[in-house]
Amino acid sequence: MTLRIAIDHRLETARLAYPFAAGWADATNVDLVEGMTSTRASDADIVLIDSLAGLTMLDGWAIVADYAVAARRASMLTLATHTRPDDVDNVSVSVTGVALAGRAVALATLRTFYGIAVSEWTEEPAQVDDLHAIVSDGPTGLIAIDDDNIYQEDLGRAWFLMTNTPFVSHLCLARRALLTRDPASVSATLDRLGQALEIGVERGRELRRNLSRDHGIDRDLLVEVLADQEWTLSAEGVEGLTQLARLSNLPSADIARSVVRVGPPPSDG
Repeated sequence: MTLRIAIDHRLETARLAYPFAAGWADATNVDLVEGMTSTRASDADIVLIDSLAGLTMLDGWAIVADYAVAARRASMLTLATHTRPDDVDNVSVSVTGVALAGRAVALATLRTFYGIAVSEWTEEPAQVDDLHAIVSDGPTGLIAIDDDNIYQEDLGRAWFLMTNTPFVSHLCLARRALLTRDPASVSATLDRLGQALEIGVERGRELRRNLSRDHGIDRDLLVEVLADQEWTLSAEGVEGLTQLARLSNLPSADIARSVVRVGPPPSDG
């Protein structure tokens, strides 16, 4: 049985998605969808999707721990402020284009980790000043603002320091019915993701060069961020997702019970 894959096509998922996009891996029945929503994911059988969007889909989908995207100390989620964050208060925060999981982490860390009171969250673009701060993700989150007076903070790292859990930006989901009815096809399809990820690692220098060039990102910073990424969902990641769901007023009780592993567990080495 041939299954369809859909991948949220963002810089965060590039090590897996780029091999399909560049023709390095067979992209038959693979859809690369920038900013994929839960509605768009309904056309597929296996998805790599924004984690918060994925948590709204658990009635019909299981979380496949074999693949995920997570970060601890170097993420692509950034806060820009006019001065040190601990001196910022009562600002409007622009989250233009930021994914759902990033918004949720921003909401949690600004309030609890930095102690910043937010006067409003807005979709409108803004300039950083004493009344406005900006949250960015993807390429924009990695491009330094050309102003020595502006501070940029890694919110994924702040989440890790605050919760001692990684920031899980993306989850892999598979339809529950398929896992029951045709687990062999699910396993074979997940192997395609594994093969693409291996290609992304094998051709990592080329991948980083191309991404740095295409997005205007400092290559050394991109190397650091990609090196920090984790590509499976750990027990710590599940705990972090549970905390993020609670903070986002989403049901959290069934998250751990929704996690399955199709292949062997990852090696500790």
